[in-house]
Amino acid sequence: MVSELGDFVRAVRRRSGLSAEQLALRINRGPKWIYRLETGGRCQPDLSDLDAIAAACRLTPWEKRYLYLLAGSPSTRYAGEPDIAEYLERLPEPRAWVSASGNYFNSEFRRLFPGCDEMRDMAHWHFEHPMARVVIVNWSEIADWWVATGRMRCAAEPDNAALADSLAKNLTNDAFREMWEAQTIPHDPAPRIWTVRDGRHEVKFEVQIWRHAYLSGALLAGFPRE
Repeated sequence: MVSELGDFVRAVRRRSGLSAEQLALRINRGPKWIYRLETGGRCQPDLSDLDAIAAACRLTPWEKRYLYLLAGSPSTRYAGEPDIAEYLERLPEPRAWVSASGNYFNSEFRRLFPGCDEMRDMAHWHFEHPMARVVIVNWSEIADWWVATGRMRCAAEPDNAALADSLAKNLTNDAFREMWEAQTIPHDPAPRIWTVRDGRHEVKFEVQIWRHAYLSGALLAGFPRE
């Protein structure tokens, strides 16, 4: 992708009305460095270089993201990119983004399921956290559901090392291991009704999981039910 990176930098530099010398001066690099970058020579910009190029050439957030991707930094969050945690926090119902590499919970999810953000994943919380059996009235049914979703995830992502590591740790829990071994044919991980104890009241949520076609993770959403 080096030549595409160079072509892109040259194009945005010219669009901004900058010469190679002017861009070099603004990003604290030499003209020869700019030449190597734009012609696909031996030149690997670091994040500070990319930030400086984006500022000097007045890139939009989407253009800045594209610059990062061309430079081989797809995990870098570009300026203006909406954060998943910020998005979830805007939603009034319980919402969470769960993955083997990290979880994000909105405030309503954390309120209903205390301690969820302290655990490795939601299955870990369900089987290990002392509040899980207090909060979730139909604990056994939802425990089976977590095991089923775990089996489906492992089948869908057999090469996901983080997921395999999380499973290995969950299998050290006796209840989880017994349910896992009993579900040679996994239960259908369709949406389930969670009965949740909220203070003195019990509330019901239809909980669904949405998965992305190529991202390792899922949106966990609860919809209030009468």
